Amino acid sequence: MVWHSVVGQISVIERNSNGCVGSEVVKPIERTQEASALNISIFPNPAVDAISLRIESDNAFVQIIDVMGRVQFSEKVFEGTNRINIDNLAYGTYKVVVMSEGNQAIETLVIGK
Repeated sequence: MVWHSVVGQISVIERNSNGCVGSEVVKPIERTQEASALNISIFPNPAVDAISLRIESDNAFVQIIDVMGRVQFSEKVFEGTNRINIDNLAYGTYKVVVMSEGNQAIETLVIGK
């Protein structure tokens, strides 16, 4: 798999063990306006085994949701940098939803293994 990241999007090209190359898939990386209001950041993105979620609110809750809408991870997070283990999640695109004090922020997370 070859990952390419450009501001606002990420692309993936798969190659099998025989050298056959698949089609390029390009996905936008979303960030809601509320993400800026909550002062959150998620890195690295794309990620492999863990992400760091930085938030400036002490009363927050995070969920990682797969493309089928199933919650794969949910936990309370604290002000500062929180390390979240994602090595049990399959590669693909997820939504990271952060809720705090009546606000909600949604960011796209790409996991590549």
